Amino acid sequence: MAGQAAAEIAFAVADGFYATVELRREPPSAGRELAVVCGGRVLDLSPGLRARGVVPGLRCSNLLELFPETRLVDYEPERYREAWEEVLDLCAARVPAVEPLDPPGSPQPSGPSGLPAPLQAFLDLGGLHGPRTGPDLGLCRRLGRDIRARTGVAVCFGLGGTKLLARAAGLELLRRRRGEVPRAGETLVFPGGPSGPDEAFLASLPVSYLYPFPSGVAARLERLGLRTLGEVRRMPVEELARHFGRALALRLARAAAGGEEDPVRRAWPPPSFEVVRRVPGGLRDRETLTRVLREAADVLSREMGGKGLACREVLLAFEGESGRREEASRRLPFPVCSRDTLALVLLGLAERLLRAWVRGPGASPGPAAAGSPAAADLPVAAWVRARRVELRPLGQLDLGLHPGRSPQREVEEVLLGLSLRFGERLVRPAGETGPARSRRERLLTFYDPLRSHGQAR
Repeated sequence: MAGQAAAEIAFAVADGFYATVELRREPPSAGRELAVVCGGRVLDLSPGLRARGVVPGLRCSNLLELFPETRLVDYEPERYREAWEEVLDLCAARVPAVEPLDPPGSPQPSGPSGLPAPLQAFLDLGGLHGPRTGPDLGLCRRLGRDIRARTGVAVCFGLGGTKLLARAAGLELLRRRRGEVPRAGETLVFPGGPSGPDEAFLASLPVSYLYPFPSGVAARLERLGLRTLGEVRRMPVEELARHFGRALALRLARAAAGGEEDPVRRAWPPPSFEVVRRVPGGLRDRETLTRVLREAADVLSREMGGKGLACREVLLAFEGESGRREEASRRLPFPVCSRDTLALVLLGLAERLLRAWVRGPGASPGPAAAGSPAAADLPVAAWVRARRVELRPLGQLDLGLHPGRSPQREVEEVLLGLSLRFGERLVRPAGETGPARSRRERLLTFYDPLRSHGQAR
């Protein structure tokens, strides 16, 4: 439970992340500030606006009345994937396990203000304390400085004995720093000691700090008049069960008391699948090349599809007899596990590699047709790797309803349980609708064949 001697879980939250990414993409002109907007409201702000007291959640019209020269940038989830992955890679190099709350670049769950929540991840600090008791604050500060130096992103940390306590500390730090310029590596440890968390502080926290529960649970608790964890803890479990079902009520009661033992999963970096195909005599013609790549795509498709996985990046490498190696990769707009789509991507990468191969060292001078590399050093092996592998959403569940019970109530309870286990991105609780796709996303889906065929079935 929450009474661990050391706070071994860190909750990393990227404060000012979206504005930082946009400023790196296109630095503003002198004296002109930037704001990232979503749904007519301000999601994130440049440091200059924060220093002037502007806070996220403000209406765009009100912001422009105060600062007419502000440049407004629309929130586009896919733009932030690469920067967030870089942050996660830096964390994974320092700690034993990293567990992002949501895959990078995917539509983020809404926070209390209705805007996308900040990008967040759990870090496992277990075994990094040595013989001392208490958290290693120096590690968080050093990690925060490194991330700031490499990416420009300010990451702050909350530390606690459980995920709920660490997350509550991180969110409380954000709340206290609201409207101020982000500080890299700033850390807040959940109050308490070896005997457990500070009960008064825990009881005063809002129900929105409950974890891991779908966002609709906190809204239902508030409708029942329960606004703090202390009020949830004082309510009898039988009364909670009347509204949420017994299984969820028991979990709510344990969460209100400090959270459950739930270790940080090693979810980053994502796993990868690899296929190696060796070709006696080398890749001499397009027919051989196409056959080899289709075989590799078929193997990857079956391995990922059988486990409910899909990849967001494909890497292809050619090797020659002399040891020469050329490789190329492509990031995919959607998680892909379709054999035909993988083969299409691999053929495109092969065209690029063969052009580089015939112009490289040891190759015959002059242009050569793609698919017909120079005979001086033919590629004799193809390495295919599916990277950035993640769970792919499934479309339908077969639920066995119990006779005599309300189907709507049972479906709600089942979906709540599934969203607790797999996350809201894969299973959305009843009554909640997914985020609307942006106009840019719809246009890309129309014009890019990978987006229309990449959705695995």
